[in-house]
Amino acid sequence: MATVILVRHGRTAANVQGVLAGWSPGVTLDDAGREQVRAAAVRLEAVRLAAVVTSPLERTRETADAVMAGQSARVPLHVDE
Repeated sequence: MATVILVRHGRTAANVQGVLAGWSPGVTLDDAGREQVRAAAVRLEAVRLAAVVTSPLERTRETADAVMAGQSARVPLHVDE
């Protein structure tokens, strides 16, 4: 049986300001958000991921990249609109 792991993107300045960013371009992780995704990547290092699926938004791509960087083997990335 397959297991699906859902990871929300890290914190952004828009999150802190209470702004609903939606599909707004240019919304990236802030320093705390980058630390959050690094911590998530460390927790997921022991999990052998078959693939990573992300939206094309900058903050979600940053999160996916961090999770993939923590993997010992290359993980396919699928960007889903």
